[in-house]
Amino acid sequence: MGDGVEGPGVLDPTPPEGGGGVGEPQGDEAGGSQGGKHSAPGTDWRARAQRAEAAAAELAERLAGVREELGAASASLASCERGRAVDAALLGAGAIDLETARVLVERALDAGGGDGAAADVGDAVASLRAGKPFLFASAPGASVAGAMGAHVRGDEASAGLEDAAAAALRTGDRAALLRYLRAKRGV
Repeated sequence: MGDGVEGPGVLDPTPPEGGGGVGEPQGDEAGGSQGGKHSAPGTDWRARAQRAEAAAAELAERLAGVREELGAASASLASCERGRAVDAALLGAGAIDLETARVLVERALDAGGGDGAAADVGDAVASLRAGKPFLFASAPGASVAGAMGAHVRGDEASAGLEDAAAAALRTGDRAALLRYLRAKRGV
């Protein structure tokens, strides 16, 4: 009785050899010693209890591993969702250099300690747009192609330019070529 499992009032889950049943008392209440008719081979309840405890410990370890994997998957999902929200906000704001803007917004979100909520992402993009406007198009949704537009000439200037080009081509004269180049340059 040194292991604390047996004692008065403890019920044996296995039936004894001579009949009886599950609720039969053990030990002193049964009127016999420990080794009597209840210790038949194959009905060792201690071994079964130890196997059950070992199985429970193994299941607890597996559960802890699954919980770790679940935590890692949840963190990965949150990171992907935050990245998608950042990309959507930057595209909506008209970011020209998406990769640079994404890195700067991610850094701002990490420094701010926010959880990456939509309000945090919007605020970070707005502050980036205010602090570094060169990363964004002039107006949201505008393209970058209009940054350096071509000089538009009037009809008179283009007609004079065409005449100078035709004269330089027709004569092959250096002076005519220089007149064409100066007219093209606008001098």
